[in-house]
Amino acid sequence: MTYKSALATIAGAFFVFSKVALFAQAVSTVNGVRTVTYKPGATPAGQWSLTPKPLQRIASDNGVEIVSVNGVARQSDGTLVILSRESSDLRFFDANGKHLRNVGRKGQGPGEFEAKYGLTLFRLRDSIVVSDGNGIAQVFAPDGKYVRTESRPAGGPQGQQISRGGFFADGRAVLQMYPTRRDTTAPARKMMFYTMFAQAGATRTELARFPAYERLNVEGGSAVRTVFGAMGDFAVLPNGFCVGFSNVMALSCFAPDGKQVSRVERQGVLGAVVTAADKEAHLAEIARLNPDHNGAAFVARMRETSTYAKRMPAFGQLVASQTNEVWIGPALPPVAEAIVSQVSDHATVWSVFSFNGDWLSDITLPKRFRLMEVGANYVAGILRDEDDVEDVVVYSIVKR
Repeated sequence: MTYKSALATIAGAFFVFSKVALFAQAVSTVNGVRTVTYKPGATPAGQWSLTPKPLQRIASDNGVEIVSVNGVARQSDGTLVILSRESSDLRFFDANGKHLRNVGRKGQGPGEFEAKYGLTLFRLRDSIVVSDGNGIAQVFAPDGKYVRTESRPAGGPQGQQISRGGFFADGRAVLQMYPTRRDTTAPARKMMFYTMFAQAGATRTELARFPAYERLNVEGGSAVRTVFGAMGDFAVLPNGFCVGFSNVMALSCFAPDGKQVSRVERQGVLGAVVTAADKEAHLAEIARLNPDHNGAAFVARMRETSTYAKRMPAFGQLVASQTNEVWIGPALPPVAEAIVSQVSDHATVWSVFSFNGDWLSDITLPKRFRLMEVGANYVAGILRDEDDVEDVVVYSIVKR
């Protein structure tokens, strides 16, 4: 190899210069997997921000109550579809905020929702899919017309729960099989894995297994996980899916057939050290959420049996965009970590990565905002005031 060609190989295979610090982005491709590593001090390619004023805002004073929002979708014509757990229906608003119609109601029939265990909204292009806590999914056309009902996915071989996690653009559902806690044998510490599938009709194809959490066997043989410990999460994109395990800031992305396409990692990004105050805040929140238990004795027992991680997770929620990007959110404050509706009292910084591993930008979202959907040029979600009253808002993204 000549000196000139060697230099070209090094430049093309390892180092990319694009608005980042010198030698901060290392790129390599092995067996078709593009790996991108950002060293400490690296910066993203872009500087995205949100417009100060929402593009759309739906509040309860529009004549329709907005409460207990479990999902938001913005269709291609600007129509907002809001899923309410409280009223068990879908509410449609045009691009100007005018209420168009309500679809669905409480019940177990076609086009009806059983909201006892929560509801989840998914998009399949402009069609809407609502899955209830029993795993039964209702499919609606873009105008809200009921199309069909899909039954609960069959469980795993050991009775594991299987739930929907999203849809590929070709209409196939992406399923997640949770790990079972029935096996409480040695070792005392064991990494638990979840399995992902793609399903079309009755045909289910296993994609891969990924780390879910570190399980601990404690007194009595019960299986629990480390409090504040790293967790596995995934985001379903139109053309694939990405997964991460929050011990480090890293993301792996896969094609719909389960073949890995890319991996990206930001080195040196670690969660905060867990303090004694964090542990006490967690115990206090658990006690508040379990008022029927004997207060002091319950907290004392939890203090004795709980095992805490040394560090908080390096990141929080993963959210897929409609344009095959992944938004990585920060770990939220250490209170009731299982509460998915939790919002931060401070503005939060999210990192945006392409499906191929490029760090596109960091972007700041407003305080008390919960992100629910990302489009090519907008974010949508709920914004809570100091009294926890919810408005549904859409902000435009300014990309630089």
